[in-house]
Amino acid sequence: MKSIIRKVWNETRTVKTVVLELEKNMDFKAGQFVMISIPKNKFGKLIPARAYSIANAPNDRYEIKLYIKIYEDGRFSSYFNQLEEGDELEISGPFGRFILEDSKLQSINFIAAGTGIAPFFSMYEFSNKNNIKCNLIYSERTEEDIIGKKIIDDGFSNNLSGKYVITSKDSRINKEFIENNIIKSNLYFICGPPEFVNDIYDMLVELGVKEEKIKTERYG
Repeated sequence: MKSIIRKVWNETRTVKTVVLELEKNMDFKAGQFVMISIPKNKFGKLIPARAYSIANAPNDRYEIKLYIKIYEDGRFSSYFNQLEEGDELEISGPFGRFILEDSKLQSINFIAAGTGIAPFFSMYEFSNKNNIKCNLIYSERTEEDIIGKKIIDDGFSNNLSGKYVITSKDSRINKEFIENNIIKSNLYFICGPPEFVNDIYDMLVELGVKEEKIKTERYG
């Protein structure tokens, strides 16, 4: 499917936010991802497609929002960094089973590191609409690296509970921290680098959370 970059801006020093206008309706669920590719004629070469989580709820199905981390030598992101509003991208999807679709849940926990926060924006919008209580633990290296800070801070001022963990000045997340900062809930969603996800998963199980209540998504 073709899409047009409608808006793009620097979210943090290493992450760009992009809003894509789709040529067709995309039926997606909160938490799913898409594969993004750059048309071959743009740079005269085939650039490998990359997967990115959709960061908006499925309200407007002709538009999706993505957070793209830029790496200087990234096989995709270094080329994406040269694109501008009005440029075209190819999209396939949606894909993935890391989804939130049960509107009757009472409460959920989100635990994220880095750009692993992306699918939780979509899930948070869905939860807000359906009066599901949400709790967030979000780990980043510095405060300047926090993605979607205004959205999260607004949530913390209203119906979202939780904490930031800044690893450059705070200690790393451990089992005691998890125990003191999660809420009892129907589901626990974890998204981030593999080591982070595996560690948090093990901590939750050690704390007595049933494995079937834990949903994970790894990237990198």
